Amino acid sequence: MIDTLHHAANMGRSRTLAAARDLVARVRLDQDSRFFAALEAMLEVLPPSAAFTGIELDGEVAASGSDFETLENLRRLAYAAQVDVPQQLELWRNVP
Repeated sequence: MIDTLHHAANMGRSRTLAAARDLVARVRLDQDSRFFAALEAMLEVLPPSAAFTGIELDGEVAASGSDFETLENLRRLAYAAQVDVPQQLELWRNVP
């Protein structure tokens, strides 16, 4: 599932979130609870991007943050009913 999520994140960044959603649907992972569990886990371990934290990331961490941003936006677009908001975002809600 990690490879699938990486491909979906890449598709979302290089094309559109709709293309990423279509990729997941085409291989029918949007009907697989393991996909949703993997997406939830990835969103809890990848570092949130500056769009969510206001903190710019560098190097490999920035690439991971970009994956987080794309996958979180994909979750919001297509899978909000199946995957909850990442708990780690709660840490950033009250930060000035």
